Amino acid sequence: MLKVLVVGVLAVFAALGSTHASEARVETATVEVRVWQSTTNPGLHYISARPSGGSWRTLGTIWLPLNSATADGRYRYGGIALDVPHSDRDPATVEVRVWKATWGEHGTYIGARLPAGSWADLGMIALPLDGRVGRWRYGDIHLTVNIPSSLPRVASVQFFGDFTEDQRARYEEALRVELESAARFYRDRYGVVTPDLEFHLATRDVPEDHGFAYGGGIIYLRQHRIEPRVQEVPGGTIMWSAAEFGFLGPLAHEYVHALQDTVGSFGGPLWLQEGMAWYLDALHDRTREEPDRFKSRDYLLWEARGSTVTLPMMEGRAWHWGVGYLATEQLIERSSEDALFDFYRNLGTHHDSWQEVFANTFGLTVDAFYEDFALWRAREAPPQAFFSGVIVGPDGNPVDGVMVAALRAPSDARQRGDRLSSSWIERSRDDGTFDVRALPSAETVIYLLTDECNQIGLLAEDGGLTLNGAEARRFAIELEGVSGITITLPTTRENLCASRVPSGWYARGALGWR
Repeated sequence: MLKVLVVGVLAVFAALGSTHASEARVETATVEVRVWQSTTNPGLHYISARPSGGSWRTLGTIWLPLNSATADGRYRYGGIALDVPHSDRDPATVEVRVWKATWGEHGTYIGARLPAGSWADLGMIALPLDGRVGRWRYGDIHLTVNIPSSLPRVASVQFFGDFTEDQRARYEEALRVELESAARFYRDRYGVVTPDLEFHLATRDVPEDHGFAYGGGIIYLRQHRIEPRVQEVPGGTIMWSAAEFGFLGPLAHEYVHALQDTVGSFGGPLWLQEGMAWYLDALHDRTREEPDRFKSRDYLLWEARGSTVTLPMMEGRAWHWGVGYLATEQLIERSSEDALFDFYRNLGTHHDSWQEVFANTFGLTVDAFYEDFALWRAREAPPQAFFSGVIVGPDGNPVDGVMVAALRAPSDARQRGDRLSSSWIERSRDDGTFDVRALPSAETVIYLLTDECNQIGLLAEDGGLTLNGAEARRFAIELEGVSGITITLPTTRENLCASRVPSGWYARGALGWR
């Protein structure tokens, strides 16, 4: 029967020192809150709020009914979300809540948090209503909440190569949006941000092209060729074009390197430096409506299973993204995601070797981790799965020298004609058997080609061949791959040519015929 209310808040900010000289400052919001309770109607509550030392008239006095209860029924509560003025940038949202015990007249509690935070950060703070004004009892309290650091802005964008004015304007705006998305995700999850960043966007044909990289407060990105390239082939046309905004894909990855540099030192072993970036980028990517399959754990695990690179080899120049991702994942299971940032903080504040910093941060030596990871990898990420089978002629005898490719087919919703993306290619052996690396996909097809004509066709449901992508047999590929495939050629290899093109690369690049 009691009624609760919660407050309106206005904040005054105080800048605090950071844990590292280059790490973004931490800000706090401090407010004074007064909760009122009627002495004649204990269920009637009001709340006043003001900046510390300000006037109660700043926000006035607000009444709210009690409309929620805790799971155990011991408290009823209400709350409100408030946009708090925050430096010279976007306001921060702060939630304030008042709890009222249902088991007695007294028992008033108050707390505050950020939307992404927890009420446990401040807890339920007891608020005695021991003041008295006429028919009202009241209690005062100061609440201080840590406010997220301001998000970094795009300080400038430099273009290198052939960009139109329209492209420059659109790409710069796209960079601002993508940087805000990545920076907000990492800030809200880990409480870290970078200073404002400079961006260099280059085409592939200029000396300033550094690919995708980070260094010295600059994120380097590359714009691939986006003009459609058309290749005429017998039976139709094949066309390629890169996604116009494909250069944004690695931004969240490179921003992790900027964070490593910001909180401490952009150093340590390459497998952790890059593996951390791949791991956190993949976490960020999962928040999107259409995550990139090349950042999924299944894809990275599949890639790691095709690599023989070890962690000791990856301390320096050798690198494999899938292995680095999995190593980082295993390191987090031993400690935490936050410990990754602690490692780079400690690198920046201690003069120990990175191996000593590693041991102090994660609680085990580098050599011990390498040994444990190697055992885990052998058990959980064994060598790559394959498509395997045999190719026979119309007489049932094995056919050698036929090239076999496993190709990922787009889903029906995103299919563009019969266009397919290519994969690795292997030849059938003297006994007609073949093994092709398996692509992790719910829709994969088998494509055959030869030196004589480049294009034979796709494996059909009946074990024969077809040129129609819609008639191709679809495989649902798990990490163990597919075995026991039999492909029967309807005639000799030389008589199977669907078309002849100057280069087999074009033919197996897209299967663009209609």
